[in-house]
Amino acid sequence: MLLELARHMGVTPSTMSLQVEQLVRKGYVSRARDTKDGRRLMLRLSEGGVRVREANSVLDTERVGKMLARLSQDERAAGIAGLALLAKAASEQTEELAKRRKAGRGRLPV
Repeated sequence: MLLELARHMGVTPSTMSLQVEQLVRKGYVSRARDTKDGRRLMLRLSEGGVRVREANSVLDTERVGKMLARLSQDERAAGIAGLALLAKAASEQTEELAKRRKAGRGRLPV
C-alpha cells in the first residue's frame, strides 16, 4: 500500500504518490483494489518492473558471487564487517525514526 511504502522509504505519502504515478505511467507498477477491503489500493510490480529490478539489482546472487570472487579472503572479511556496521547503523536509524514518529516529531533528516 502507498502509505506503507511511504513510511518504509521515509517520505510523505504525497511524495510517494507522485513517484508511484510515474512508475504506473511507465508500466513498472500496477494498482488494484484490495479484494478484502475495496477502500485499499494495492501496489505491485508489473512484469516490466520485475525485469528492471532484476536487471539493476546489485544484490543479484550471480553478481554478488562474481564480486566476492574478485576479493581476497581478508577483503571479504573486511567487507562483511563493513556491511555489519552499516546494518547496525541502519537499525539504529530506523528505531530512532520510529520513536520520533511515535512522539509526533516527524521525519529525521537524511
